[in-house]
Amino acid sequence: MPMRKRGSLGRKTVKSKAVEHTRTTEAPDEKRARLQADQISHSLARTSETPEQYQVRLQSQQVRQNASRAAETPEQRCLHEGQVRHRVSRAAETSIQHVARVLGLRKQRNVAITLKWKAQMHDGFMYNPRYDYESNNLFDIGRMSNVFLKRSALKWKGEIPVMCCSSGKVKLPPILKPPEPLCSLLKGETTQSKDFVKHIRLFNNMFAMTSFKSNVVLNNGWTPTFKVQGQVYHHAGPLHPANSEESKYLQIYFLGENEQVQTRLDLLYSPVDRNNVLKLQRMRHQHNSYVRSFKRAAEMMDDNTQVDYRIKISGKAPLKEHKGRFNAPSVSEVAIMIARELGDRRNIVLHSRSCSQMPLQRIQDTHRTYDRLQYPLLFVRGEDGYDFNTKGVNKATNNDYYAYHMMQRVMNSDLRGSSAIMGGATVVLAGDFRQTLPIVTRGTLEDQINACLKNSYPWHHVKKFSLTTNTRSHIQGDLFAGQFANKLLQIGDGKVPEDSSTGLIIMPCGQIVISPDELLSKMYHNIRQNFKDQDWLSHREILASRNDVVEKLNVTIQKQLPGKEYAYKSIDCILNDDEAIQYPIEFLNYT
Repeated sequence: MPMRKRGSLGRKTVKSKAVEHTRTTEAPDEKRARLQADQISHSLARTSETPEQYQVRLQSQQVRQNASRAAETPEQRCLHEGQVRHRVSRAAETSIQHVARVLGLRKQRNVAITLKWKAQMHDGFMYNPRYDYESNNLFDIGRMSNVFLKRSALKWKGEIPVMCCSSGKVKLPPILKPPEPLCSLLKGETTQSKDFVKHIRLFNNMFAMTSFKSNVVLNNGWTPTFKVQGQVYHHAGPLHPANSEESKYLQIYFLGENEQVQTRLDLLYSPVDRNNVLKLQRMRHQHNSYVRSFKRAAEMMDDNTQVDYRIKISGKAPLKEHKGRFNAPSVSEVAIMIARELGDRRNIVLHSRSCSQMPLQRIQDTHRTYDRLQYPLLFVRGEDGYDFNTKGVNKATNNDYYAYHMMQRVMNSDLRGSSAIMGGATVVLAGDFRQTLPIVTRGTLEDQINACLKNSYPWHHVKKFSLTTNTRSHIQGDLFAGQFANKLLQIGDGKVPEDSSTGLIIMPCGQIVISPDELLSKMYHNIRQNFKDQDWLSHREILASRNDVVEKLNVTIQKQLPGKEYAYKSIDCILNDDEAIQYPIEFLNYT
């Protein structure tokens, strides 16, 4: 008769625990030998049983199977039948059919994953009111609260560290705080501010100095889409329109104040607040260096109409020319001159009147005025955009330039966009910086000296303070610290007498310990209760001559602290050199 099976299979006994421990610790060879022995013993038991025992075993199995079948639901029965058909199909397939089935399943899984990510990207960029974005974690990218310490840039959790400044290669001055009324209008708090934010693109196009030009595809009949063939350009036209034309773009700036406002409003397809237009217009005339320079140049050209003058915006200051003739590319001044020659091809030349012999001037995207002429509300004062001649140590592309300015930075928000040097922050530096020169890639010694702190623009605002008092000897009236420092100097100068018999220095009692354990017990007595007292810890310090001694003392003290010990793993290298380019420097040593 077969052995009666145990009723509660989930009950833990001493024997079952011992078997479980043996199974978890056995080697693969031991497991293989155990399974073979079990198979042999099972076969011997089946061959040695009598026909009566065989029939009893089959009947007991059939009774248990019938009871299980009667208790299962229709869904479970359908699942069981499917599993049976699945096992029969797997057993009948050949090796070639098995490989083809595995490859097909892998392809289907890859397609499903790709479609899932495409759907997520579509849902993330195209709002769908049918989805509950708040309850679905797939659409939650968190808040832009991660701070990249190198450039204080605010980032989302999934963004790579090198996006904002190319791992510290790009170092540009911060964007200045916009003047009023633009600063207040951008906040969206008042009625006028909300109207401005709602139509901010219209306001930008309203004050743009360059025009949009492209080859538009016009089909017969009604066309619901706007089609452009070829490239899109930004052009700068003449300062004054022809006699039969209306003023537009840059030409509007030379009209009267009320006429400017009305002309800008007539060009819009959507009504906006007239007061906002008037305020922004006055701000542009007051703060934008290009508007002021254009108006002065136009007045000079109108005074002498006999000469064919042209206004040229220089892409760079010509060599062997005084810097006063071509103004430096700064916010307060613009490199503009009135000349008769056309000059460099990267210069923008504006004529006084429009004619067929004077075509519109195309503005290249690498010209330093490209951004300020097209985006007047971003570059309010006429700041320079990306330029080949921008001074720097490391070369950066225009994508790096715009990525740096695009990021929101903690310094800009915490210091309220202050226009003061370094945002008005006070930085305390210690030491003698004349002994250290910065490293300039492929630079000469002269380049390194020119890049030092004393040759930088903040150096004129640096105040030097000299330390004239030994502050450590006079902290809170602690005279013992001064006495201890004097004793150390006497020992170093050889002024302390030695014992003739032992050759040791004679010190007063209570200052010498026999072993490091005695030193720790006297310095950090009852540390298990006092380690939470920061004031108690701040008044204790042990000096050692070597770093290995310091490490041993720290380990000994840490072992006395209560609590559980945790081990954190870190990554400091990549095994496959081909994959090293996928991980930035900031990823290494990240615990």
